[in-house]
Amino acid sequence: MQPPSAPLQRTGSQTQAQSQAQLQGPAQAQQAPLAMAQQGSVSTLTPQAQRSNSHRHAHHSSHHLARSSANTGSAGGGGGGGGGGGGGGSGTRQLMPEPSAKVKVIAPTLLKLAVAEGNLGLVRRLLKTKNLPPDVPDPDNGWPMLFYAIAWHQNDIVQYFIETWHEAAELSRDFQGNTALMVAIEHNNEMAFTMLLTGYPLLIGAINKDGKSALIIATEKGHSDMIAALLEKGASVDSTDMDGSTPLHHAAAYGHYKCVDILLDHGANPAMQNKRGWSALDYSYSFDLMRRIEERMVRQG
Repeated sequence: MQPPSAPLQRTGSQTQAQSQAQLQGPAQAQQAPLAMAQQGSVSTLTPQAQRSNSHRHAHHSSHHLARSSANTGSAGGGGGGGGGGGGGGSGTRQLMPEPSAKVKVIAPTLLKLAVAEGNLGLVRRLLKTKNLPPDVPDPDNGWPMLFYAIAWHQNDIVQYFIETWHEAAELSRDFQGNTALMVAIEHNNEMAFTMLLTGYPLLIGAINKDGKSALIIATEKGHSDMIAALLEKGASVDSTDMDGSTPLHHAAAYGHYKCVDILLDHGANPAMQNKRGWSALDYSYSFDLMRRIEERMVRQG
């Protein structure tokens, strides 16, 4: 969380999106959902849009894989096909990899496509025949296949990974330090969230490289049911990120009224200041929300 350089200036026309951009920073707010998933960061689009983009990415990847296979075939047939075949082979941009290298590249790609399609049978076969450990991180973002299954809402595969590699589900982190529970929250996968919350209580207190806990991410996303569940399981209501901001700071800045109420009901301190000396009142994206918090402060004494 990156607070603005001064407390939010509220106007009658200020929108929630503007307030979020002030808090989060313009570069982060404009990231595309797929790129954000690959970097392990929070998406700004709706969960439905995330899932739609994810499936389109999987569809594009399958066509790309098919074209790659066709190019490989034309390169391999260059010698037998004479001049025409040779021309096709010479048009490729890179040398054909060794067979062992092809297995290393294509097998994980096929595994990711199988996860995207929810094909549990193919996932099982690839893991067995290609001897691919599912907890090996994607070199681009550090995501194991479990994280992709969670983000794409392929919960049969999520359950299979959890049951088969129980310890890996608890220890896995991406390059940004995000856990499987954080990914479930970011992508609003309620079923995966419940499985992880029940089976891995240690993930509740984990923080990523931005100092954010699962509870803070849930408040940014406005997932009130997840917030309530985390608090019931013992999440610290006044936990802070690297800037000293609490879940209430985030909920107020994003204008999530219901989340603010839940946090206050569980004892959140509205007067608590972050490292810049600002409270949740200073971050409230509207005067209406600010008055709402003030009224709760008066009632609580």
